[in-house]
Amino acid sequence: MQGNTLAGNTQAGLYLNSAQNLTVGQGVDGNASLDISSSDFGVVAGGTLNGTQLSGNNIHDNMKAGIQLLAGAGLSLFRNTIQDNGDYGLLAVGQSTGTEVLGNTIKNQDAGIWLAGASGMSLGSILGDENEQNEGITNKVKENNWVGIVIQGAESTNNTILSNAISSNIYYGIQFVDGATGVAIPSLTSATTNRITGTVTGNAGDVYRIQYFKTSSESAANGLYAQGDTYIGYQDVTIGGSSATLDFDLSAKGIIAGDVITATATLLSSGTPSQSSSFSNGIRVT
Repeated sequence: MQGNTLAGNTQAGLYLNSAQNLTVGQGVDGNASLDISSSDFGVVAGGTLNGTQLSGNNIHDNMKAGIQLLAGAGLSLFRNTIQDNGDYGLLAVGQSTGTEVLGNTIKNQDAGIWLAGASGMSLGSILGDENEQNEGITNKVKENNWVGIVIQGAESTNNTILSNAISSNIYYGIQFVDGATGVAIPSLTSATTNRITGTVTGNAGDVYRIQYFKTSSESAANGLYAQGDTYIGYQDVTIGGSSATLDFDLSAKGIIAGDVITATATLLSSGTPSQSSSFSNGIRVT
């Protein structure tokens, strides 16, 4: 399905029910993308969606959400623009194992991404150093009216949030609410242009990928809670006893005094990401 305009529908511009091995859009250059707007929900998708990809579409100005995922497993959302929708850019409910959200721009909703009892989703992808980061992986979750990413409820487990640019959301970049639990949040203690230090707690033997982010002094000056404009690198640490020391070299990362550094932690199980934290405290570089 390519190049169509879907607008003004009562419930959903596009409805996918256990639709597998479909390509919807394929227009990462814009030439074959769908324009989906002015419905209650731009896209509603549920059931087993293995092999189905929404790519390169413009999903905008829908009244309730750009995309509503109803226990939708195996879907790929790749390099779509999801903006100016009502309450949510992406609203996901229920078991969503294998659904990947990669390279999308999600902005100007009340909440960019809301996982309400959703589990097993990947928001962004694990990376090596920042030189491996590219436009096809990093979601840009920005300028939303409340929170960039919300994880809600005790059923919201095994969701990973990795390598994204999360910035300029009015309140939080990542927030866990109503009993949702992530892994322990890193605590940063000092930052210079050469080095960042801190600690993270956990169970003995647990391995965490700590990803570091920077926000420029200009972007951080408006009083927003600490978020992460730019991914700058990672280190893997193993918990000894009940904590691990964080010590990361910033000397080649282009950090300047006044930048604000944050971090997230993601639990690795045999090298595979399984659960992420919200952002750490922000610490200003001296």
